[in-house]
Amino acid sequence: MTDTVNEPSLQQQLIFCLQKTLDPLTPHAERAGFYQKIEDFKETNPRCIECGFQLARQEGSPEIRHFGLQLLDHSVKYRWKALSASDHHEFKQQVLQFLAGVRTAEQEALYVKESMARLTVEVAKRMWPQFWESFLADLDVLSRCGPAQVQIVLMILRRLKEDLLGFDNTLTNQRRREMNTALNDQMEGVFTFLVNNVQAPQIPCLRQTALSALTSYVEGVEWRLLLTNEGRLIQLLCALLGHDSDVQVEVSECLLNILARKGEPKRTSSEREKLVSALLSKDALSTIIGAAENVLDVANDEQQYIFLKRVCQILVHLGTSQLAPLWNTIVNFARPENFNRYLLAVLGFTKHHSQVLALTAADVWSTFLAHTFIREDGVFLAMLPQVLTVLRQKLMRVGDPSLSNHPSCVYNKLDFDSLEEYNYFFSKYRSCLHGLVHHIAVLMPSTVANEVLTAVREAVCVPTDSACTKMSDAYYLWEGLASFIEPWAGSLRAIDSPKESVKDQGMAVIQQLLSYETQDPLILSSLLRCLQGCLNVFLQFSTELIFPCLNKILFFVVFTGGATDKHHLGKDVSLVRHMATSALLHVCESHTLLLQPHLGALYAQYKIFADCDLLQYAEKSAFVECFMVLSRPLAMSEQGVLIADLLQEAKRLVSDSLHQAASSVEGLVAFLGLHLEPTSPMYPFGAQAKLTYVAHTVQVVVKRSVMTPPPSSDLHSNPSWVHVEPLLHQYTLPLVRSLHQLYADTTRPLLSQYFQKLNELHSMQRDGVIGCLHRKRDSENDELGNSQLGLACVHEHCIQTLHLVLEVYPVQSLIDIGFVRELSSAIFSEPMVTSNLMIKTILHISPCVGGSWDSVVIPLLCRAGWMAYNMVSIEIRRIVASCSREWSNNIGGGDEEEVREEVFHQQLAVYMSKEYIHLLEVACLVSPDGSVGKPRQPAEGCGDVMMVEENQAQDMASSQPYSSSFVLSSFATRMVQDQDNLRLLLISAFKGLTWNDSSISLKCTNIAFALLDKTTLDPGVYEQLFYQVITGLQKHGMYDNNRDQLLNVGMKLYQLAVSVNMCAAKAMGSI
Repeated sequence: MTDTVNEPSLQQQLIFCLQKTLDPLTPHAERAGFYQKIEDFKETNPRCIECGFQLARQEGSPEIRHFGLQLLDHSVKYRWKALSASDHHEFKQQVLQFLAGVRTAEQEALYVKESMARLTVEVAKRMWPQFWESFLADLDVLSRCGPAQVQIVLMILRRLKEDLLGFDNTLTNQRRREMNTALNDQMEGVFTFLVNNVQAPQIPCLRQTALSALTSYVEGVEWRLLLTNEGRLIQLLCALLGHDSDVQVEVSECLLNILARKGEPKRTSSEREKLVSALLSKDALSTIIGAAENVLDVANDEQQYIFLKRVCQILVHLGTSQLAPLWNTIVNFARPENFNRYLLAVLGFTKHHSQVLALTAADVWSTFLAHTFIREDGVFLAMLPQVLTVLRQKLMRVGDPSLSNHPSCVYNKLDFDSLEEYNYFFSKYRSCLHGLVHHIAVLMPSTVANEVLTAVREAVCVPTDSACTKMSDAYYLWEGLASFIEPWAGSLRAIDSPKESVKDQGMAVIQQLLSYETQDPLILSSLLRCLQGCLNVFLQFSTELIFPCLNKILFFVVFTGGATDKHHLGKDVSLVRHMATSALLHVCESHTLLLQPHLGALYAQYKIFADCDLLQYAEKSAFVECFMVLSRPLAMSEQGVLIADLLQEAKRLVSDSLHQAASSVEGLVAFLGLHLEPTSPMYPFGAQAKLTYVAHTVQVVVKRSVMTPPPSSDLHSNPSWVHVEPLLHQYTLPLVRSLHQLYADTTRPLLSQYFQKLNELHSMQRDGVIGCLHRKRDSENDELGNSQLGLACVHEHCIQTLHLVLEVYPVQSLIDIGFVRELSSAIFSEPMVTSNLMIKTILHISPCVGGSWDSVVIPLLCRAGWMAYNMVSIEIRRIVASCSREWSNNIGGGDEEEVREEVFHQQLAVYMSKEYIHLLEVACLVSPDGSVGKPRQPAEGCGDVMMVEENQAQDMASSQPYSSSFVLSSFATRMVQDQDNLRLLLISAFKGLTWNDSSISLKCTNIAFALLDKTTLDPGVYEQLFYQVITGLQKHGMYDNNRDQLLNVGMKLYQLAVSVNMCAAKAMGSI
């Protein structure tokens, strides 16, 4: 298309290109070529505006008219500044003439009219009010030309308000303020025009358009306009809501915007009171409730379901956004006359089978329960027992959208696109309901206790199916009951006073649970949850129940579910045993003094289980922790005897085979059978469980050996040390070293072909890094996956044990005997081959132990820091190399596996860098007043997610330049006295400025500024640091907060460079 072609031919070419792009038979390559021709015409041809008007006026298909409007819209957006003032005026006049000649409302396509409105608003955003003062007056004149023009004016007003509210981010704050001021000056006339077209439209279709425009305005207009003429608008909307089904959704959205208005309640209390009185009047409330009742069963009509959601939101905002603030503001506020009916309506939505509606309605109960005055109102309190009964039913885990066994399933299929999305929602849904039960239990403890007792009595009377599944009614009942009891028990633990008043009901609940007999593991797991919550609160009131409760729990510990071998238990049975040991530990922690006299009997029962080989290794470790908790009141000599007996099996395993296995990587490979195929008859199934048992047992013994007050500097003042020390030297330390060596490339020849990928992360760990829900794959039920997860678990147990050793035992004594040196040597062996996720665990080995900075903390932190920094750098270089390859090969993507791998490495780099920088932040920074801890961060420019508003950036720019809200901690000040340590911090902080995550870069500016403020650098270092700051500005300079902080660091560098007589200009020039 060129200018030399005459005009009719040019239009025909444009129409031909448009038709080809819309033709489904046009090949993809040709369609792309026609699109390119159209884009070239828009960008370069000076006749774009002229052709646009001619095509838009042309009698023909709406597609051609719409295309002409697109050409005009493009010219306004991208060529407006190239036009003269007279061209602007002429363009505006042609637009108005064009709008005045539009066809009737029924004949013109809706999307064409939307394009007309969009074009007019784009012109107005560039001319009004300075160069088009009569804009609103011109719209008023235009609206008198006919219904079609009225509809277009309504669309213009709606789009104008939406863009001013923030839909158009190209508008500057100044232009937005100017246009808002001009609009507000004439708002009364605009609002009257909108309301009149809602009340008495010239043609039916105008009402829907008018309501859409009105919805955009009601949120920001003055209250007096909403309530003028004794609330005529509210009455009109309520009448339409109940009687005009064609616009019910639009009316509900308009009412919702009115009720969701924020603002200072004291300044608008009189207007809010009028609004609440109007909507809580008998007629209005009846209309709203009647409209909802007409569409209550809308499972097969998505549009009516949307309307039902809007009605629910109207009632919710009426209570939470209007009534509650008003009740709190006005002194001696009189309860609304129809308050009880309003609560019943909200209760009806809470009962609804749609869980989304129930969660929405829960906001009302949550707000009122936290309200100072409403929570004491008699009508509200009388409603709570009914609410509680509904909550008990709603806590059942029903409604899976992949099933059809409950009415909620139908609604959840409409609300959620996947099972993962529903599961995320349900966790939030249940958490909200738990909060309501908790609040009601604090407010009315006896009522909730009676409801719990009633629920338990009903549950124990329901027969259990012979083969209960997670879709059985009995499972739904018991699992929901456990979810109901847990927040009740939690509320009683949080507050002391109600326990005495409800102890009778609590004891009755425990007795009912103890009397219930079943062999179904699914029911037993829920029963254990119920029993654990009650025992933690009520066991102290009855010593007679101690033995029955312990016997019940111990029965569950060795529950087999009909299996003949403890090594072949089902998943549900294993869960019951795990929950039983967890319940036993919680009871021991909650009632240590109560159960301590029974320590001997409990230990005797444990020995019986162990001698009869009824316990797995995980259960033995749990028992060890229970006995360590109960042994706290014992004398040191008695504790020593007990610990020796508890560690007897662990010592035997170490001396028999584990010491040899842990001492070298070859021994570890042979012990675990990693040189064999799992199908080999020689493969040692269960060997890994022994490693885990000993590692976990040593950890819990050290963890529970904390003495209050702390012991003297003598290691032997703690009775556990003499028994733990041999295991640490013979097992834990060598095992950590061997595990690190296991991931080295030099070890791969020792592994069989099946275990060659042992050093890779398990799919569950990878999904955790990426941040997506893990879905178990069939291929994960293998020994490779079990070994990957199992060895990671063993490693974490060992590292946590060494961490606890530094906290529990006197550090100076550990230094004197050389233990810290051995610990450092073991942890940081083979640092470059350690699995990436192990670094997070290793970083925890750097606790700030008072008085041992120079000898323990600083050396450990520096070695862990270098390891973490190198790992992050490797991942970043891998990402850069991958992107470079794609760029050079002009590749837009790859297969799904390649893309997933690239995303994983990107997220792994972010994950590791956040962990590392957070460690440096906590260790090195304090607030100026000296308080230790993570400094308060300003709003972060986190990638594409958060942008700082212009006025916030201006406020920040006007603050004191080159200053920081934190300084180096005394620990960091001591640390930077060593040049190697200073080098680590400088490299980490300044290289971190250039990493891709803007939140990490922002944190690094804090560390960098604090380092520059307290350290003296060689002149040759400044040029390198300048380079990192400038690179950081290139990557993150588009975010206001990052840019300001980076400029602060850069100016601080400049000042320091000048102070050492370095030529800053020369340095910048070389950069």
